[in-house]
Amino acid sequence: MHPPLFVAALTLGAVGLTRGAHAEPGGVARSEADRTRARDLMREGNELYGEGRLTDAFTKYLQAWRTAQAFDIACNLGGTASELSMNRDAAEYLDYCLRHYAASSRPEAVAAEQRARAAFETVRAKVGAVNLRVTPAGAEVFVDGAAVGRAPFESPVYVEEGPHRFAARHAGLETVVLDIVAKPGETLDAALELKPAAGEVSSSGSEKPADVSPAAPPSETKNYVPSIVTASVGGLALAGGVVFLAVRSGKQSDASDKLDTIDGENPCGNGTPHASECGEVADLSDEAATYGTLSLVSFSIAATAGVATYLLWPKDGSASGVRSVRPTVAASNEGLFASLSGAF
Repeated sequence: MHPPLFVAALTLGAVGLTRGAHAEPGGVARSEADRTRARDLMREGNELYGEGRLTDAFTKYLQAWRTAQAFDIACNLGGTASELSMNRDAAEYLDYCLRHYAASSRPEAVAAEQRARAAFETVRAKVGAVNLRVTPAGAEVFVDGAAVGRAPFESPVYVEEGPHRFAARHAGLETVVLDIVAKPGETLDAALELKPAAGEVSSSGSEKPADVSPAAPPSETKNYVPSIVTASVGGLALAGGVVFLAVRSGKQSDASDKLDTIDGENPCGNGTPHASECGEVADLSDEAATYGTLSLVSFSIAATAGVATYLLWPKDGSASGVRSVRPTVAASNEGLFASLSGAF
């Protein structure tokens, strides 16, 4: 079993730190000792990979990457990460690998590049990518609270499928936040422009007056997914409650009709000679009670989901919000009743 992309010892030139790889910052080999250590770590990683110990091999490759950032280390890191289903990390390391791949006519090098490209195409289809344009340069960018580097970025920021929050920070400037929903294989373009904070000196040298109305907050992509999910749950629960209520009414009607067919003023009292018929009436009544309980639970879930949908639905910053909401569901012989009360 060979390493994912390389087999022999590597060249490991003194490559400087580049902002392209966000999964893990690479190191700068400042001496021959650093390059020798990186080569040794790579050989150890290759041996572990050959033994099928992928996680241990990835750890060695990562140590080599931290010592001396180079394209061949990134290739092995990305290839191993893809086999470990670390799709986002694999995409970032393989992206770096291919963008900095040293041209060579050697057959083994050409084959390794082809394997790297095939591995990148596989993981790229499983993750989203965001092309970031951040001003000013030097602003630090975070994704879901984790630092991914400083602007400008020479490559996309790769993220797993789903919602993510991007934030850009810079001393003296207002933090900008942007929410996005990433889809597998999709590439989005996003711009984060930081502006002077209130009371800070602008680029023109004049101080921003404290009483000047702040600039409109940066637009954010609203996340409707939670509210849509809760609304769907509420709709299903409401439909289920209606069905259960209809079945309950039918069972009650059947029990009443069955009871009317039995002679006597109290046909199902103690000592009744109609035990069989009265047993059927009792069964129908029990079933009606069960469906009544199910309808009560369903309507309660629907009411709660309705409140949750209202609370989760994205609103403008000027919205006053909800101070308190109390759902109420009540049952009687006539049916079920749901209501909401509270302060809005």
